[in-house]
Amino acid sequence: MLGLPRLAVTLVPADRGMLVSLLLFLAVNPLYAVLVGLVSAANPKVLWLLPLAVAEMFVLGAMLAFERADPSFFLYAGIYLLLGIGFMLLRVFWKKERQQAAA
Repeated sequence: MLGLPRLAVTLVPADRGMLVSLLLFLAVNPLYAVLVGLVSAANPKVLWLLPLAVAEMFVLGAMLAFERADPSFFLYAGIYLLLGIGFMLLRVFWKKERQQAAA
């Protein structure tokens, strides 16, 4: 989350930079937020801050890469936070349902 935007800005040629940025914003980062949410559901009492850390690291990485604070970065971070927390809660409730059904 911190290094990918910077790598995209520095290593990718200018004509492909927008494509890589859109891929990061719309595919890679949301998938990462979902995976972190699913992993943090393993122990939600301890790991509940991981989705928040992902959103914060995205904002910091985007600000460092693009060298300005755009309000849309906070919108994307909020969406990533909702994705992470949503999938964490979904997995926790799913695990409880499976345990109740087995009992």
